[in-house]
Amino acid sequence: MAIKTWVDLSDTEKQQIGFMLVSLKEFSYGFDRLMEVAAEVEDGSAIIRFYSNSLYQYVTGYFLLRGNYKLHNILTNLGSDDLLEPIDKLIQTQLGTTTFGDLIRAFRNKFLTHQSFDLSKVKQHVHMRFDIDNPVNAELLRNMIFKLFSETKTLYINLANRYPEALSGGS
Repeated sequence: MAIKTWVDLSDTEKQQIGFMLVSLKEFSYGFDRLMEVAAEVEDGSAIIRFYSNSLYQYVTGYFLLRGNYKLHNILTNLGSDDLLEPIDKLIQTQLGTTTFGDLIRAFRNKFLTHQSFDLSKVKQHVHMRFDIDNPVNAELLRNMIFKLFSETKTLYINLANRYPEALSGGS
């Protein structure tokens, strides 16, 4: 499908792009703040976990949950799925017996969204699929998470550049 230009978009599609840009800007702010505080505090501190967990919620909604009104599907329908290629490749990366995307979704589902303090759920759905207790694997996962967050911020920049009219309220 060809990339739709701003003039080819329906009013609904223009609004959707506007809302996506607002949300991606929020994500980008959170990612920037995470990077700022990460230089000042210990790994695993409450502020690092707070920002990271928030960003997990965003990326899961953007890329790992499907539905007609989800970011991934809307961009695909607009012919802008080229902007998603680096993220799609990353989330489809095989890790142990699962994919990176499935690990993020399982962590978000079992630990954040449907939170219980039964850590066996996280162990069953995350740790048993990819050994993150292994330091090499833990570092790989940290790097992939950073890359996912970084690519999501890049998506914001690229989408804003593709549709600058959405930022100015252009019709």
